[in-house]
Amino acid sequence: MFQEALEQLILLCLNPYLEGIRLGSLHKGIWNGLIELKELKVKPEVLALLGVPGFRVEKGHINLIRLVIPWSSLASGKVSLEVSGIHIEVEQMAESRSKEELIQSMREAKQQAINLRVEQVRNLLEQRRKAAEKVAGTDEGFGMKVARRFINNVTVSIKDVEVSFSSKALGIATSLKLPNLAVLSTDESFQEPVNDEVVQIADDSMFKVMRIDGFSLQLSCGDLGSLKDAKYVLSPMSTSLKLAHVPREQRVFLELDLGVGKMSEVQLTSSQVKQLLKAAAGLAEEDARLKALMVPEEIGSAALIMEDKLKAEYGLLYKRHLMFERSLVVDEMKLTPDEERRQQLLEDALPVELLAANRIAAVELAEARQEQMPGFFSQLWGRYFCCVATTKAGGVGMEELQDATEFEAVEAPANVLAEVRFSDLSVKLHDDAEEETSLLRKVLELYVYSTEFTAAVQTGVDYRGKSSANLRVAGSFGGVEAQHCGDDVIRIRTEDEERGSAAKFALENRLEETCNVLSVMLHTAPLDVNFIPSMVPKLLEMLQPPETAEPSAVAAPGDLPVEPVSPTSPVSPVSRAASMTQEAAVHALLGKEGDVAQYADAAFDRAPDQVNLDVMLAAPRIHIPVKDLGSVTVNLGSMKICTPERCSMKAVRMELAFEDTMLMVATKREEFNVISPLPIDIKLNHCETDDALTAELGLTTGDLTLVAAPQALAVLAKLPDVFAELAPAEQPAEQVQITLAEPTEQVDRSKMVSEVAEKSEAVQAATQRAKELTEKRLKVNLVARTGKLEVAVLDLIHPVLTLQSRILENGIEVKHESSMTGQNMNTSVNMNKLALVAYARNPSSHEWEPLLEPFHIGASLQLESVKEGSDALSTKLSCMAHNPLLLNVAAPSLYRLAALGPIFAASLGEGRFAEKTRYRAINLSGRPLQLHFLAPSGQSRSKELLPDGSEVSLEDEVLTYGASEITVTLKGEEASEPLSVESCHATEIPGTFCVAEMLMPEPGCRTLLLASPLRVHNTCDVPLELKVRNGQQARGTFSCNAAFLGEAPAAYAVQSNLRPRDLASKAEDTCLLMPNEILAVPEFAIEKGDALRADLLMRPFAEGHEFSTSFSLSNHLRSESYTFPVTCGREAEEGPASLPRILGSKDNGGYGYIQRKADEKVRVGAEKDEGTKAPKPKPKSICACGQSGMVTDPADEDLVEELDSVSLLSCRLQRKAAAKHLQVVRLTVRPALTLVNAVPEMDMNVGYRTPSKAMPNLLDRRPWKEVPLPSMVAVNVYELPAEAHDRGVELRTHLGTEEETPWSSVVLLRSSALENSAEMLEMDAKLSATGAAAGIVAQPLGAGRVRLSCPRLFAHRLDDLKPEEELQLLCNGAPLPKINDFTLLPTNCESKKCEVHVRRFVEGTLREMKLNVTMPVAFDTFDCKTPWGTGYYCIQTEDLAASGLLGASCKVSTLRPRLVVLNASDADLELQEPDGSILVLRAQESKPCHWHISEKSKGASSFRLRPLEGDSKVSWSAAIPCSEQAAGSTPLLLSATGSSSHVPLVWTAEIAPSFGAFSVVLKSLGGPGVGARSARSGGRERVEHADMEPCGR
Repeated sequence: MFQEALEQLILLCLNPYLEGIRLGSLHKGIWNGLIELKELKVKPEVLALLGVPGFRVEKGHINLIRLVIPWSSLASGKVSLEVSGIHIEVEQMAESRSKEELIQSMREAKQQAINLRVEQVRNLLEQRRKAAEKVAGTDEGFGMKVARRFINNVTVSIKDVEVSFSSKALGIATSLKLPNLAVLSTDESFQEPVNDEVVQIADDSMFKVMRIDGFSLQLSCGDLGSLKDAKYVLSPMSTSLKLAHVPREQRVFLELDLGVGKMSEVQLTSSQVKQLLKAAAGLAEEDARLKALMVPEEIGSAALIMEDKLKAEYGLLYKRHLMFERSLVVDEMKLTPDEERRQQLLEDALPVELLAANRIAAVELAEARQEQMPGFFSQLWGRYFCCVATTKAGGVGMEELQDATEFEAVEAPANVLAEVRFSDLSVKLHDDAEEETSLLRKVLELYVYSTEFTAAVQTGVDYRGKSSANLRVAGSFGGVEAQHCGDDVIRIRTEDEERGSAAKFALENRLEETCNVLSVMLHTAPLDVNFIPSMVPKLLEMLQPPETAEPSAVAAPGDLPVEPVSPTSPVSPVSRAASMTQEAAVHALLGKEGDVAQYADAAFDRAPDQVNLDVMLAAPRIHIPVKDLGSVTVNLGSMKICTPERCSMKAVRMELAFEDTMLMVATKREEFNVISPLPIDIKLNHCETDDALTAELGLTTGDLTLVAAPQALAVLAKLPDVFAELAPAEQPAEQVQITLAEPTEQVDRSKMVSEVAEKSEAVQAATQRAKELTEKRLKVNLVARTGKLEVAVLDLIHPVLTLQSRILENGIEVKHESSMTGQNMNTSVNMNKLALVAYARNPSSHEWEPLLEPFHIGASLQLESVKEGSDALSTKLSCMAHNPLLLNVAAPSLYRLAALGPIFAASLGEGRFAEKTRYRAINLSGRPLQLHFLAPSGQSRSKELLPDGSEVSLEDEVLTYGASEITVTLKGEEASEPLSVESCHATEIPGTFCVAEMLMPEPGCRTLLLASPLRVHNTCDVPLELKVRNGQQARGTFSCNAAFLGEAPAAYAVQSNLRPRDLASKAEDTCLLMPNEILAVPEFAIEKGDALRADLLMRPFAEGHEFSTSFSLSNHLRSESYTFPVTCGREAEEGPASLPRILGSKDNGGYGYIQRKADEKVRVGAEKDEGTKAPKPKPKSICACGQSGMVTDPADEDLVEELDSVSLLSCRLQRKAAAKHLQVVRLTVRPALTLVNAVPEMDMNVGYRTPSKAMPNLLDRRPWKEVPLPSMVAVNVYELPAEAHDRGVELRTHLGTEEETPWSSVVLLRSSALENSAEMLEMDAKLSATGAAAGIVAQPLGAGRVRLSCPRLFAHRLDDLKPEEELQLLCNGAPLPKINDFTLLPTNCESKKCEVHVRRFVEGTLREMKLNVTMPVAFDTFDCKTPWGTGYYCIQTEDLAASGLLGASCKVSTLRPRLVVLNASDADLELQEPDGSILVLRAQESKPCHWHISEKSKGASSFRLRPLEGDSKVSWSAAIPCSEQAAGSTPLLLSATGSSSHVPLVWTAEIAPSFGAFSVVLKSLGGPGVGARSARSGGRERVEHADMEPCGR
């Protein structure tokens, strides 16, 4: 019995796939118990028979199959199976074959697979029937027991297995090797037998071990035709599987060990990855092509949805075909040619299993009919009966087939234990384009260490009598490490150096006497993730799929009937196939094969009653580098979720905790904790009663510290750029065709869902539960207690502002009560007391001073429903201040805070902010000095500073080394007193007259200046030549750029009429001070007495200038600063040169400088020599009226002569810092007068002179000096007499450069106004004698600077004016000054009306429109009647940026049409105006539109559009309103009939309102077939069809 069954089984399993089996030797070997099959050949179609179409075996053989069966002791003897030498070479079926050959071979292979399937199932049915007859008298399960004993003694050995595949077309050659696979029987302890020992098991238990050794995978990198250069992709690895089944204990044990204690390695190079991706794409394309050859795409997609229908159709066709072949039906039942083609099409489309099942049913039915009707008449009757009842009898075969697949009933095990272990695994991706030893070769190296999973299942019955199980699933993930180019990407943080576990979890379901309990445990280890930007592009480049060519269209084989498709349907076959696949998934989910109701009920029955949570997630710490700036470290913090005790769904107690949430920014030398670690604790208590759901929520946070530093902000601002570099390039949007879903399908799907809900008890229970919840009240109580919030604002060095807040008393209390639907709501929010305090650091003392005194405020909010059942709410908000608000407005602190704005703005700019040197030193002493840096730890470092006047960085010593103090030493002398690197102080340098001064040139920067205490700053536009009185020659560098010390030059262009001299003409004993340079007076020029003093002479280094008289510069001052004039003689063009002289200042007080005349020292002021007499003043001339003033004072005549012979410099002596015994002073030299023209595009001439001493009401005939003043340029004026320092200056101007332009009115700038800033002075300036005057203002800015500007300008945007047409603005009938596009307005234009004159051609005649307007403060709209129709206009007033006008304030009023429409597409448009008329708007054209606004439109006009091109008829779009409510982008969908392939049908109207005016931009998005695209405007989406009006307008 068993020998015959074994022979049939071997033939059934091997004969379809192998060739060379000799039946005689097989029969003989079976009876002898030793079967040997040698040199067997693998059939080429074996892969197709196994369900892998498209491939064939090119070469394949098996060396040996040996089976040893001890028939005498079958139940206890050892049965061994040995297979060796399996070598198979696989190729693609489509290589070197035509389309007809491919179709034929694929059909033949499928027919063989169908026939094999039919034969195997029928043999299985037959063997089952025979076995049932022979063991009918035995106990139930005897066959299973015999099979168990047989299987328990079987050992399997498979050796030398190699499967290779190569394809030159795909560019790949690979080989899979399996040297050894063994399946052994063991004892209860899984000990393997030795020396062919037979395993003895007491009962029916079974213990098996399977071992796999040396499994590997190779891939060729060289010759694609062979594997001689193949490299390992998967290194040889071993695997062990242990399986045990103990029936008496109803226990199954499974243990899988991958790797068996040795690290497995997967290594791929970039070329191999590209080969694999290319091969995968090629195989997918080839598979699609082969399928298209066999089956049209529409039929293949329909087979997924209508599988049951097509299966039944094929069953009927094949039964008729089989019945006719066996002469069981009449001739009329023969298949027609169309039906035969349909049968062949179904055989090509349906899977093998379904076809085989239908054929078996048909064969079983045919054989049954033959047995039932043996006679002639019976056969004739049988044919007729078969024709009538074919459909009814078809089910008999299918039932028998289903019975054939049933096995003997065996009781399932009650206990199952499974263990899976993964050994260490490494995955390496290398770039073989790099050198072997280069770190750049290692793109990614991932290491995953040992991982274990355990699952234990014990079936049982819960307390409700439902079938359930005790389940426990647990596991632990080993460590994870990843590297890129040698740098760590992922690493687990552990306290010791040992490798830690990445995570562990446990899920347990316990069945208890009163409830089911679910316990969840999940713990993860903290990770360090280093974000390396270069890794992502390399990985994307390596894994980028290859570009594939467009698949060529493949015609369907023959004239096959296909499901009808609507000719107007725009759906592509691919889209239709995807849609059908989705529908098939829905049917599979909701149909009989996937009973959702059954699954829902099972899940509802097994839902736990109580839950216990223990979750601790340690968030990874992510390090993100920012190129050239630093790095950002983000830690979301560890999250802990736990339940203090087991809780039910109706009474939940849960705790949620966050720890170590932080954000840190690191620059090249510093670290900033932007967000310090913040603990957060949340406690939730939820309770459900009969009438309410109550939730109590407690929130507690620790102290939060936020640090805002410019360096950190600069790094954080670049984070979007870091991620933007990783984003792939934007691909052009594909055009998606519009598809409309069939409503019947939606109805059917809803019907199926409702049917599922009716069948499911779980869904009905959930519905009832939801109804109960809606009838209950919701009560929520929230109490939030927060810690102190502190915000620290830093400059570039240390904190300068800190803001602290804390919620006192009970924190924030929130109480809410309402129904579950949200009605009858009562919500209250209370914050009793919030404390605020702010401190600012004093820039001088560096002490914290209160900026905001402690201030307490409280607030409450009450929301309550107006009435029961209503959604309307009443809101009550109240705020309470518990004490006065006190602000400290001290000037130093406010100045310090005001300086923070530019620093933070610079940090967000595009400049290289982070490279700014914050600690630097400059040596102007003329000697090399030694710097000593002292750290808080007591260590010190030294650095020598040479006297070269250059900036030397000290950041390494201060930031890296951590020095806090600096001392300065001259060689051989003592060290100076220490200077703090943060404070701004000065100290003397022993052995010198110099001081070491710590300056703050700009907020956040420190500069250590080593120089003498007497300094000169040149702010002129020409160099200054200085001469020391003692005549010594200066050696060394004593000057530097003043910008190093915080004195930036003017941001605008400065010029004068002085011509600088050649540098070679400088004398050897003088010092040349360039513009905006600071000179430290050399030590050899300083005399020490009661104070330090130096005698200096100076002159502008320009042609024709002489040195001034000598004056003394001293550091002994009584006042903080004072100003005095210095005159330098100039060579006269005719006559002798006038002598240089210097005049004293009235408030000098005898200090600061000394007048020298004829080498005699004369001290000016209170300490003048007694023997020196003051010069007598000149007598004044007396006029006829007896007044002392005259038309021209004689002194004024001298001033006119002096004006042509001297240049006046203004010198301001100012006290700066103070050392212990030395006072630092600075002498700032500037021009006496600087004129700045801030009128845009308007050049002017400015006249100036010194005021006369005569009566102001008398006529002054003194001449004026003129200087041209270009627009946006400053001009320095030096040609002024010394008396201008005391009297001031008179100014007048005329616009333009034409001589006939009249002069403006005269304004007087007194000396105090020149020295300090003052109010603006108005000057009425005209462009012509008959024109109107514009308002030009002169504003003294201090330091001798006067800015001329025009506060009001006018412009227009009437772009449709032709060159001959014009717009002019008049005031009192006279034209206002106009230059280019701007008109200068009078200062009172907001209250005084101006006339707007517009001249345009109407029907060939120049017509004029006049309109009186006043310039609005913001905007104004109006309409006016013109000869060319009614116009709708708008005047908008806006401020111009002061930075573009040299700091001047100016407003420009612009006249423009109220509505402008722009056609931004390439198609011409027709616009339907509100009155129905048509306006043509060409492509890329804009036009102003003066459309009438009706009263119904509520102040907004609207229009419609449609394309003008094409021969199709396009409908008008929906109305486009021009109103503020319609601001944004509005999509429009048009419809067309006829040929509309080139007419765009999808448009957008972008409406932008701006101060009373509107601009509308019309854009096209595409033609027919383009999907409906929505544009977002203000957070909403609107899609408007041509037949629908916009909603909500």
